[in-house]
Amino acid sequence: MEPDVNTSDSVEPEAFEFWLLGLPGFHETSLNWQDGVLVVYQDGAQRVVPVPSESWAGLWALLDRLHAWNWQRHYGNPDVVDGEEWTLIIRRDGKELYCDGVNASPRGFASVKDWIKTTIG
Repeated sequence: MEPDVNTSDSVEPEAFEFWLLGLPGFHETSLNWQDGVLVVYQDGAQRVVPVPSESWAGLWALLDRLHAWNWQRHYGNPDVVDGEEWTLIIRRDGKELYCDGVNASPRGFASVKDWIKTTIG
């Protein structure tokens, strides 16, 4: 069996949005893909982060390994009062991922957060 090959000319996403609110302390981070760069809002400050093609390729491989395109729409844990809320929206090559969570996340989500932390520095 041959591996899936991406035939797209670009590794960039059609859409990439991530929002995270961590408690306690209300640390808020949001990322939006706009005009070829990632616009990062973090704790009241805005900055622009270019994302190299290799980074996007790494994310796509990670999402495929995690079967993230099949994640549930919502993850929640009502037993936790203080924690974190998040939303992740990605569109690329006809695939769409839209999921969010409150004090819960899918298996492997920490790896996606690690990719984001590494990418935005």
